[in-house]
Amino acid sequence: MRRLPLLKIAFASLALTGGLLFVPLRNEMGNVATFVLLMHLVVGLIIVLPGAVFLLKFWRDWNSLRKVMAMLASVCVIGGVWMIWQGVVGTVVHGDGALWISHVITGFLATGIYVFARKKSVRSSASSPEKEARTPKKSKVTSLSRPPVSNLRLLLLLLPLLGWVTADRLLYAPEAYVRDLTSVTAEGAQSPRFPALIQISEVNSADATFRNWDAQSPQTCSEKGCHPAAHTQWAQSGHATSAINPVYRAALAGFRLERGNRASRWCASCHSPRVALDEEKSKSGNNTAGVDCLSCHAMTETASVRQGNGAYTLQVRETYPFANEAEGWRKRLHHFLMKVRPTPHSNALHIPGFHNKAESCAACHRQSHNVAQNGFQFVQTTDTYGDWRSGLHSGRTIAGAFPLSKTETKTGQECQSCHFPQTSEGNVSHLSAGNRPDNLTQNRVSLDLFALRAADASRPRGEAWIAPLDTNSTSGSSLLVSGKRVTLDVLVTNESVGHAFPGGYEDLRRAWIEVQIFDEQGRVVAQSGVVKREEDPLPPDTHTYGKLPIDRDGKPLLRHQLARQVSTAWKRVLLPGASELVRFQFQVPGKRWRIVSRFRSQKWTPDIAKSAGLIEGANPITDMARASVTLSDGTILEAQGVPVRPLWERWTRYGLAALSPVDRPDLSRSLYALQTAQTLSPQSAQVALAFGRYYLREPALLAAKAKFEATLKREPQNAEAQFGLGSVYRRQGQYDLALAQLSPLVLRFSEDTSFRREIALADYYAGRYADAAKSLEAALAVDPDDEQAHYQLQQCYQRLQRIPDARREEMTRRYLTISTWSKSLTDEYRLSHPSEANRWRGLPVYTLGK
Repeated sequence: MRRLPLLKIAFASLALTGGLLFVPLRNEMGNVATFVLLMHLVVGLIIVLPGAVFLLKFWRDWNSLRKVMAMLASVCVIGGVWMIWQGVVGTVVHGDGALWISHVITGFLATGIYVFARKKSVRSSASSPEKEARTPKKSKVTSLSRPPVSNLRLLLLLLPLLGWVTADRLLYAPEAYVRDLTSVTAEGAQSPRFPALIQISEVNSADATFRNWDAQSPQTCSEKGCHPAAHTQWAQSGHATSAINPVYRAALAGFRLERGNRASRWCASCHSPRVALDEEKSKSGNNTAGVDCLSCHAMTETASVRQGNGAYTLQVRETYPFANEAEGWRKRLHHFLMKVRPTPHSNALHIPGFHNKAESCAACHRQSHNVAQNGFQFVQTTDTYGDWRSGLHSGRTIAGAFPLSKTETKTGQECQSCHFPQTSEGNVSHLSAGNRPDNLTQNRVSLDLFALRAADASRPRGEAWIAPLDTNSTSGSSLLVSGKRVTLDVLVTNESVGHAFPGGYEDLRRAWIEVQIFDEQGRVVAQSGVVKREEDPLPPDTHTYGKLPIDRDGKPLLRHQLARQVSTAWKRVLLPGASELVRFQFQVPGKRWRIVSRFRSQKWTPDIAKSAGLIEGANPITDMARASVTLSDGTILEAQGVPVRPLWERWTRYGLAALSPVDRPDLSRSLYALQTAQTLSPQSAQVALAFGRYYLREPALLAAKAKFEATLKREPQNAEAQFGLGSVYRRQGQYDLALAQLSPLVLRFSEDTSFRREIALADYYAGRYADAAKSLEAALAVDPDDEQAHYQLQQCYQRLQRIPDARREEMTRRYLTISTWSKSLTDEYRLSHPSEANRWRGLPVYTLGK
């Protein structure tokens, strides 16, 4: 190497430029980074041939250490040349690929071995007698004479990290929240794009953002073999058509007629972010661009104060030179740089811990209307994110920590787990599969034709049961006599939809249960929910899932007229993991008969489809679940669609479903079902836990306490039992015991707002008002729209003599609370539509007819 100083300089420059690219310039690809990269590539190519000649010439003279260094350097150079070739021919070199990793590792190892060998050689020559005789003695510099490492300086460097780790990143900012909640002008909202809440990062100017966005269209992402599969999938998704689908265009046109073009920017924040940012495009109505690649991948954060309504920040960076060139050598150089070194690109458009978390979805999948939208008051419209977070699958709440069926239910899942899953090739699917027929039929909802009941004075409970309805059940002929009036109990379960179903804006969708009773000749003798064509309305006696908004006159809004909605006549959804009990009454048609039931859904209601001008066949009906039972002479001959789960679990689900309605739960049948489940599985912790819920609801606190304690003996880490036991202690006035039971769960379930409120109640009644206020502030940091938490916090502030804060919380609560007048609209609608009463009843009962 001494004989070839230029080669030595070349290797040194490779090591230097490689180090710069790996550390300080890792996420940069501006002019400086481009120069360093090109220098690294050019020098590497230049020394390939001289390096090979040098290696062959001096190989025999080197020791083993230098030979290892030479082999590592050779692997590094070969890998580098191969990556350059891939970049030239148009193959993407993934930043985490084996080739890139081996290139970096072998390069650093070769450099390290070379430095070590040089130091060893210098020491050997310096310690020789001849060298010592020629070298004048110098004063020794010991380690004690060196300046010591400053521990204080090290601590100062670590303080920001320590602060990030220990700080509670969920903070309640009441002033900012009130401003966002009550603003009706751009000045009040402190946002020039109001009512759109989308923001541009301070790193970019608006002009640079638009220029860079236009240069990085979805089409450019699929060019040169970069992301063709992702682009193809995205093009078939609802994101791609979010700004041009007929339903949105029809709703947008109606909204603009009533509220004006500027108000419609609120819609564009989520349906067409590029338009929401650009006032000229918003005015012109040119919003064909939907939710494209950068709409999500350039998102750097969502609103920290109040998530939803399109409140998020975008940073659209020009990570590589010449990104805005249409063609020519500059464009080719841009593609080459991106392919040979994609790390800055991937790091700029994928933030680990954000883009793969549900919070990145919350910005648009949590919506509420306000004065700026309906000219009247706050109305919570749809909260898909909130349904997921508080549900079974998120793993963030106590209710989802120990699901009823541990073998079938997955917890700790994000939105992306289902909607953007990993493909078999290891990539992320961009179909954003949601309300698609092929997705809805994947065991998302189940039907369990669970029981037939009939009045029977000779039985202890005054009625006879056949349950569950499968071929292992036995029955008496007295129950199934022709003409006998019976009740069919159907359990509907949201098996694997991570949020409530239907999701999104529920007034756009419809789902329902169809039940038909056939006699021995196969004739329909009784039915409910039968729809022959996709455009037909549902019969009045149909068990329906969806929502019916109403306007200021109490009239139903059937075409998604967001600007008019002030209240809701009814809403029914299936919460994640939950079961609902639905009852149908009919007369036994004869000796041999059959029950057939289907759970059916449509993406759009017929009124929505009509307003959007959808053609026939564009709004198909999907059968998500089907079950049937055939009976003869008091015997079940055949049962199809029976859920595959233990018998004790089916009884437990029935008991919990009968217990769940807020108004008029069926306590007696709930207790009977749970007693049966306990007989089937005496040692089940889940049955004991269900009993605890039952007694807490009744309420029978001592019995509930015993059941929760029994659960904890079988499963000491059962968080729901700990929560239930703490709630019992609090209701009994044993506040210290309640806090001792609940406090260990804080770190595990910091985002469970109902849990935070329970702790706050224990602190409040114990006179620890400041501690209660902290718990409620933590709850509001998670969900600042929690009306109940605002009320409790108001009470705490009053006790603490923080009168201005108490008044602010009172004002906020009143703002969030639906007005008495709006409630009266709901009441008037229900009184005037008695035939629809089952749509808002907790335990609906339908009488089947022809």
